[in-house]
Amino acid sequence: MGGAIIVSIDDTQVLSMLERVRNLTKDFKEPLRNAGIYAMRQVDKHFQEEMGPDEPWEELSDITLDRRRKGKKKGRSDKILQDTGTLKRSVIGGGSGHIERMGLMQFEFGTNIEYAGIHQYGTVSRGGTLPDIKISGNITVRHALTKSGTLKKQKSNKNLLVFAKRSNKNFLERSFAMKERTVGIPPRPFLWLSAEAQEHITGIFGTWAKHKLEDL
Repeated sequence: MGGAIIVSIDDTQVLSMLERVRNLTKDFKEPLRNAGIYAMRQVDKHFQEEMGPDEPWEELSDITLDRRRKGKKKGRSDKILQDTGTLKRSVIGGGSGHIERMGLMQFEFGTNIEYAGIHQYGTVSRGGTLPDIKISGNITVRHALTKSGTLKKQKSNKNLLVFAKRSNKNFLERSFAMKERTVGIPPRPFLWLSAEAQEHITGIFGTWAKHKLEDL
């Protein structure tokens, strides 16, 4: 998705211990795995608290909330970036799109869901860094027909047509071209770590290195 959490350890004592351990082993998988699990839990916390590194995420617009509620289905949510929870699960694990790679000296996790980056960074018109989204194409509608085959009109307003329900067998399907429009998305960064969290990760490596050296 084009983003990364990079933790730099600048604790002199911890760095000294890690350097001594590195002379003994090239396998840092244990602390890397523990640090990765901790980092994913922190990202999960960001989704729960709807919080970026500097400020809360921008609230959902009334239009977005109205659209969600009209199409409300079991398991859907009004929480920001969690309409279905697909994005969150793909980042922290347990969902499709999750990426997790373990090396001898690094641990990576993230998501390959294509819209993740647009939410992480936002678009320029909304204070983000990515280009705004241009939307165009066709929209297909189904209008109900009368028994005689004419377009059915609403009883309360004869100038409006009646949309066909899925169960309707007598309908006319028509396609209309949509005028291109530009949409902006506010940045809602979820992939980040606080200074306190980075300090905790430094502690994970320090504790592991200390135990390794004590076992010699």
